[in-house]
Amino acid sequence: MGNIKCASKIDLSNQNLKEIPKYVITNRNLKELNISGNNFTELPKELFSLRHLKKLDISNNKISTIYADIAKLQKLEVLNLNKNLLKALPNQLFILKKLTKLLLNGNQIGQINTNIDSLQELRYLALSNNYLIEFPKEILKLKKLERLWLNNNKFHTIPLKDLKDELPNLKGLYTFSAQIYDKNNPNQFIFDIRGNVKRSIDLHAYENAKPNTKLIQSEVQKIHKMKNSIFISYSHKDLKYKEEVETSLKSLRNVFPDLEFNYWSDTQIKPGSNWFEEIENKLVNCDIAIMLVSRNFLASDFIMKKEVPALLEKLKTNGVLLLSIVIGKCLFEKSQLRDFQAVNSPNTPLNSLKDYEVDIILSKLEETITDYFNTEKNN
Repeated sequence: MGNIKCASKIDLSNQNLKEIPKYVITNRNLKELNISGNNFTELPKELFSLRHLKKLDISNNKISTIYADIAKLQKLEVLNLNKNLLKALPNQLFILKKLTKLLLNGNQIGQINTNIDSLQELRYLALSNNYLIEFPKEILKLKKLERLWLNNNKFHTIPLKDLKDELPNLKGLYTFSAQIYDKNNPNQFIFDIRGNVKRSIDLHAYENAKPNTKLIQSEVQKIHKMKNSIFISYSHKDLKYKEEVETSLKSLRNVFPDLEFNYWSDTQIKPGSNWFEEIENKLVNCDIAIMLVSRNFLASDFIMKKEVPALLEKLKTNGVLLLSIVIGKCLFEKSQLRDFQAVNSPNTPLNSLKDYEVDIILSKLEETITDYFNTEKNN
C-alpha cells in the first residue's frame, strides 16, 4: 500500500476501534475505507472531511445514528451499513447522487423514506433482515436497480408484476424468508426459494400462480440444484495474484451472501488425492474460469495443453464464462485466448500497475462475476 498517509485504500476492519485514527482523516487521497467490525455507535463525524471517498464499509458496528453531514461525501458510490442498529435513514443520505450500492442488511429499519427515489444511479439495494412490514414500493422508482435483497422481513406479498414492469434492469431478486409461511398465499413459493428468484422464474407468468403446483416445485428444485462454481487457473509462480483474486471472491461472498458460489484452485487438493482427476472434474463442472495469464501461465504445458483446451471445449458444449486477467507482459494476444475479452488490457498487466489501479481491475472482476451469476443465463 506504500505510505499509509497517502494511501488510496485503508482497511481498519476488526481493530476494536471507537474513533478514527488521525492519519486517516488527514489523508486527502483516500478513496476506500473499511472500518467494519469495530465499536462505533454513530457514524464518526471525522469521516465527513474525506471528500474523495468512493467506498465506505462501516458494517458490523453498533451504529444507530447517521449525521446529516454525510451529504458532504458527494463522491460516495458504495456505502455498506450492514449489521448495525439503524431504524431509519436521514434525508441527507439521499443527496448522495452517485451511490450505486447501498447495503442495509441486518438493521432495524421499519420503512423506507420516500426520498430514496433520488438515488437514480442505484444498482444494488440490500434490505434483508430488517423490520419492513410492507413491500417498500418506493424502490420501484429506482429504474437502474439490478439486484434487490429483501430476505427475512415481515411482509407476505410482493408485487411481482410491478417489479417486472417498473424495474426493467432487475437481474437478481432475493426473497427467502424462513419465518414466513402461509399456505393460502399464492406468493408463498417466492419466500421458500433460496437464492435468486428471478433467475429462472418469469415474474409475469407467476404473478397469479397457485402454491404447490408441479411447475412451481420444478422451478424451486431447479434453483436449489444450481451450484455456481469458479475455477482459478494459474501458474504456481504467480501465487500472489491467485491470492488477490481469492480475496476478491471472499469479499463478494461476505457482501452478497445470497450469491451462493464456490471457488476452487489446485491448492485445495488434499494430500493423497488423484490430483489430475480432481482438476478435470472441477474443469468440467465450473461456470466461470478465471485465468491469470502471464509468461509463466503460457509456458506451462499442463495449463496450455490440458486446462485451456478443456475449457474451450466446455465453452462449445455446456457454456462457461472465460475471464482472463493479464498479470504480466506476455504473448496473450498471440495465444488461443486472444478471442476472449480480458478483464484488463494486455497493455496494462497487473504487475505494471499501482495498488489502487489493481484494485480497480479486481473490482471489475467482482462486478462481472456478480452480473453473470445474477442474470438469467439459462433462459
